[in-house]
Amino acid sequence: MEPDDEENRGIGFIASLINGVISDLTIENSYINGYARTGMFVGVSGNSCVMNCLNKNNLVNGYNPVGGLIGHQEESTVINCTTQSSYIYGDGNVGGIVGYNGRGVIKDCTCVESTVTAERWSVGGIAGIAYDTRINNCYNTS
Repeated sequence: MEPDDEENRGIGFIASLINGVISDLTIENSYINGYARTGMFVGVSGNSCVMNCLNKNNLVNGYNPVGGLIGHQEESTVINCTTQSSYIYGDGNVGGIVGYNGRGVIKDCTCVESTVTAERWSVGGIAGIAYDTRINNCYNTS
């Protein structure tokens, strides 16, 4: 993924994370309103890792894809992250952790006490859509 490629632009605390790491971050009592590739932490993640992060009591609103932590990720990893007491809403490909996950890993993640809603298609407590993905030891109680 190239950061200056228009398709890799996202909306989030960090719009595009390419070849990077985010760890030990909490975002609480916040609101983000985006369009495509919207996530509270990262809009687009490519070849990156997000770990030990908490999305708590937040509102994430977008079109497609929308994730509690990451809107769109390719060849990236999310480890030990939680979405808690949050509202995640979009038109399609909406997930409590990741909206769209392609060739990535989601491990030891939870989505609890949250509302994850899609207006039209593909909604999941952990991932809205997962392509060629490994999801291990995750749970959703939303």
